[in-house]
Amino acid sequence: MKTLTRLMLLVLLAPFSGLGQGEGHGPCSCPFFNVVLTPKSGCKGQTIHVCAQIEGVVNGFCDNAPVGFSNFTYSWSVPAFAQIESATPYGSCIYIKLLSPGSGSISVAVIGHPSNSRCGDVHRSATTTLLSHDITLNLRHINNDNPKSYLGIDLYDQPDITRRQLRAIATFSPAASGDFTWNCSSNLEFFNPSNPSGEIAFVQADSPSAAFTSDWVRVSKLCASATGRVTVVKVDVTVPGLDEQHEEAPGHLMGVSTTGPGPLPDDDMDLLPVHITVEPVITGQNVHLTGHHNMYEDRRKTAATNRYLISELPSVLYFGADTPGEYWVSALHPQSGARDR
Repeated sequence: MKTLTRLMLLVLLAPFSGLGQGEGHGPCSCPFFNVVLTPKSGCKGQTIHVCAQIEGVVNGFCDNAPVGFSNFTYSWSVPAFAQIESATPYGSCIYIKLLSPGSGSISVAVIGHPSNSRCGDVHRSATTTLLSHDITLNLRHINNDNPKSYLGIDLYDQPDITRRQLRAIATFSPAASGDFTWNCSSNLEFFNPSNPSGEIAFVQADSPSAAFTSDWVRVSKLCASATGRVTVVKVDVTVPGLDEQHEEAPGHLMGVSTTGPGPLPDDDMDLLPVHITVEPVITGQNVHLTGHHNMYEDRRKTAATNRYLISELPSVLYFGADTPGEYWVSALHPQSGARDR
C-alpha cells in the first residue's frame, strides 16, 4: 500500500513541475514581447538614427507576483554599405553611417530577460529595409555622350551654337520618387525648358566665365546633391577700326608687304596689328592659330607660331603678306571650341 501511494504522488506532481523553470511554488506564466523596426533611408555620407521599438509587452505571473523583463540586450547587423558608429547604453538605438549608395536590410535580435528566474529568456528579432541614396552629375556634349566641362563662344559669322551648350545628366540611386531640382550660376542659363525637373537639363552661356571653373550646375533630389563645374571660354580676334560684324565680310583691306622675310633690322610699319584675347586665362592650355605663316610677334617680322599658351599669348601680333589674295586669321581654344576670325 505504501508503494502505491508513492506512485500516485509522483503522477500528481509531474504536471506541476513543468509549469516553470527553477524552484518555485504555484503556477507560473512567463512574459513576452515583440520588436519592431521601421524602414530607414538617407544619403551617402549621412549618419542616421535607428531604434528598435519594444511593443506588445505582456507581463507574466509567478509565485503570486507579476513577472516582467528586467532588461533587454540587442544585437544589430547592417549591410556592407553602412557602418555602425555608436550605440545607446542599452543598445536599443544605433547610429549608422551611410558609406555608399545601396539597398539592404537592418536586423536586430533582442533578448528579453524576465525578472523571475523560473522564466527563460525570450528571443525576438526584426528586419527592415535600409536605403542609402546618392546622386551623380555628368556634363555631356549636346549631341553625343562625350564629357564636356567647357563651353565655347563662337564668334564666326555663322556660329555653331552647340559649342556653348551642354547636357547635364543626373543619376539618382537607388531609385525613388520625386523631382530633381536644378540650379546654375548666374552666367549660365537653362533652356528647353528653362525650369527643368527631370534627370536631364540643357545649359548654355553667352559670356565668358570670370575665372577657371567659376561657373557651376547643381542638381538635388531628396537629401542628395551634386555639382558640376563649368568654364565658359571666349576667344576674340580684333583689328583696329573694324567691328565684330565686319571682320569676316568685307574684312580689312591692306597692301602687300614689300620688306621681305624677317627678321628685319627696322620696324615694318605697314604690318597690320591683330589682337587675340582669351577669357578667362587658363593655365597650361593653348590657343591655336591659323594664318600664322603670315603673322609675326613684332614689326621686325619675328615669326609667330601656330599655338601659344594662353598665359603667354602676345598682346598683339602683326599680319603681312607678300602676295595679293584673301587671307584668314583665326584663333581656336580646342577644349571649349571657342573661336573667332
